[in-house]
Amino acid sequence: MNILHITSVLPAPVSNKKDENDILLRLTNELITNWPDDNHSFIFVIPYSNLFLSKLKRKWKDYFSLIKAGQYSLNNLTIHVVGVPGFKGDSALRPFFAKLAYNVLYRKRIRKIADQVRPDLIHAHNMIHNMELAECLRRENNLRMVVTARNINKHALSRLRNRKVRAEKILTLNRLNTNRCENIPELKEKVVMIPHPIDEVFFQKNNSFRKLDNIHSLVSVGKLIKLKNLDKVIQALANIEIDFTYTIIGEGPERIHLQQLASMCGINEKIKFLGFLPHDKVNQEILKHDIMILPSYPETLGRVYFEAMASGLPVIAAKESGIDGMIEENVQGFMVNHRSVEEITNAIRKYFYLSDQEKRTMSESAKLFVGEFTWELTLNKYYKFYHT
Repeated sequence: MNILHITSVLPAPVSNKKDENDILLRLTNELITNWPDDNHSFIFVIPYSNLFLSKLKRKWKDYFSLIKAGQYSLNNLTIHVVGVPGFKGDSALRPFFAKLAYNVLYRKRIRKIADQVRPDLIHAHNMIHNMELAECLRRENNLRMVVTARNINKHALSRLRNRKVRAEKILTLNRLNTNRCENIPELKEKVVMIPHPIDEVFFQKNNSFRKLDNIHSLVSVGKLIKLKNLDKVIQALANIEIDFTYTIIGEGPERIHLQQLASMCGINEKIKFLGFLPHDKVNQEILKHDIMILPSYPETLGRVYFEAMASGLPVIAAKESGIDGMIEENVQGFMVNHRSVEEITNAIRKYFYLSDQEKRTMSESAKLFVGEFTWELTLNKYYKFYHT
C-alpha cells in the first residue's frame, strides 16, 4: 500500500519547527521496518509565504525559503513542501484556501508528487488545512482518505458530517476528541482511538513505589512556556506544609520567571531546575520521584504523563486536556482546573496525605493502565487502521 501523509507536524529546517514533535516520523519508520511492503510519503504543509512576506519577519523568510526549495530530507525520507494561505480564525475559509493552494499555487507540484507516489490512501494529520488539501487530492483521484482529529472545531466536524470531506475513518489520540467525534451520529462508527506509544525504557517491571522518608518528591517535564502552568504549581507548593522537593526538567522562556517566583514564594531551595535532558535520560530522572505534576493546557495528549505512569508515578494533570477521561480520579492520578492554584494545592495535599499502601496501589494502577500503549500494540493498531 502507498500511503501519503499530509501533515503540519514534523521537524523541519524552519526556526519554529526545528524542535517539533517527531512522533509521526518515529511511527512511520517503525511501520516501514515492520511492514516494508507499505510505502509512506509526506507532504509537509506550512503557512504560505512569498517574497514580500519574507522581508517582514524571520519566520516568513524561513517559510519562503523552504517552500521555494520544495522539499527536504529527514531520516532518509523526502519531505515535499507546500504552503497554504490562512490566518487565525479562518475556519470557514479553509476549504477556499486549500483549493487555492491545490489548484493555483502548487498545482504542478502536487500533481507531480501524486504521480510519483501513486497513493492508495491519504492520511491528513489535522482538521485544518491538512484535511482540506487532502480532500482536494482525494476527490480528483478517487482515493481513500483518513483524518486525525487534531484542531477539532464545529466547522470541520460539520464538513465531515455532511460529507463535504469524505474521510472513511477518523483517528483520535485522546478520549476528549473521541467523545466529540462520537457525539455526532454520522461519525461515530468511523472513530478509532490510538494514543501515542510509550518507549520501552519507561516501563518498570518492579514495584516502583519508592518512599523511604517523609520528604515527598514531585517532578514536571516539558518546555518551560506559559501554557504548562508551572507558575501555578510553584504558587500551590508555597501553600504546602509537608516537606517536599520539586524538580523541573526542561528549558524555555519561562525559566527566569519561574525561578524568580520560587524565590518570592520562599521555596527556591526546594526547587531544582535541571534544564533540558535528552529523552533517554528523562526516564532515569523520573524514577527518582513520587508523582508527576503538569497542569498543561491546552494539551493534545501529553506523552510525558504516560511515560511517568509507566515508571510508576501517578499524575496531576489539567481537566479538559487530552488525558482527561482516560485516567480515573484517585486511581492513576488527579485532574485539576489549570487556572486554580487552590485545586492544584488540594490535589498535591490529597496525594501527600495518602498512606504508603494507598500510594503503592496508585503507583501500580498507573503502570497497569499504560500497559496497552506499548510500541508493539500501537503499531499493530496502525496497521489495522490503514488496511481494514
